[in-house]
Amino acid sequence: MSYGKYDPYGRQDLPSDEGWKLKDVVFLLGTLGAAGTLATVVLGTVVIGGGALLIIGVPLFLLFSPILVPGGIIATIVGGGFLTFLAFTAAAIGGAWWLWNYFTGKQPTGTETVEGAKGRVKGMVGYGQQKASDMMGYGQQKASDYTGYGQQKASDTTGYGQQQMPTGYRTGVAA
Repeated sequence: MSYGKYDPYGRQDLPSDEGWKLKDVVFLLGTLGAAGTLATVVLGTVVIGGGALLIIGVPLFLLFSPILVPGGIIATIVGGGFLTFLAFTAAAIGGAWWLWNYFTGKQPTGTETVEGAKGRVKGMVGYGQQKASDMMGYGQQKASDYTGYGQQKASDTTGYGQQQMPTGYRTGVAA
C-alpha cells in the first residue's frame, strides 16, 4: 500500500502528507470557534463580575476601613510571625535530623564538607598552639634579656632628685 513517491529505503509516506481533508478543516474551525466562544464568555463574566464587585466592594471598604486596615496590618504581622516560626521550626528539625544522622554514622549529604572543615580547624588549632609556644619562648627570652638589663642599668643611674639640670633649662621662674 503506497501513499506517495518511491523511497529507495522502503519507507512509506504518512497519510498526512496528502494534504488537508475537508473533515479536518471543519474539525479545526469548529474547535477554534468553540474555544473562542468559551473565551469570550469567560472573559465577559470576569469583567462584568469584577465591575460588580468593585461597585459593591469599594463603598463597603470605605465604610469599614477603620476596622479593616488595622485588622489587615495585624493579620499581616501575625501571619508573617507564624510563617517565620514555621520556617525556623522546620530548619531546627532539619538540622537536628541531619545531626542525628551524622552522629549515628549514616553519612548524610554534606558529611565530606563537615569532615574537611573539621580537619582544617584541627590543623589551625595545631598551628595556633605551635605559634603560641614559639611566641611564649620568644617572650620569655626577651623578658630574661630585659630583666638582666634592667638590674644592671638600675645600679648605674642616680635618682631623679640627684640629677642635675642642663644649663639653659627654664624652670619657670622669671630671671
